[in-house]
Amino acid sequence: MVFVKYGKHTIEVRLGSHGEEDIFYDGEVVSSKISGGRKSAHSFSVKEDGEDVIYDVKLGIKGLFSPIPGRLRPKIDVFRNGKKIYSSE
Repeated sequence: MVFVKYGKHTIEVRLGSHGEEDIFYDGEVVSSKISGGRKSAHSFSVKEDGEDVIYDVKLGIKGLFSPIPGRLRPKIDVFRNGKKIYSSE
């Protein structure tokens, strides 16, 4: 589970063991899917203080070519109106 704070808002990324991906904005589900690949993306729009805002959450795998088995970890990038506000790197 990853929590990203932006101002007074929170984006939560939950990843399940069978490819489930759920994105929450202030506790409400805004995007959900099952991904079978190495990369996926979620996009949602909200109104913040009267402004239309678009969030993009891009998911991937880091450590894909790690020589140490079991070292695969999710790579998560969060963008707000095209500007990166969080990266798990």
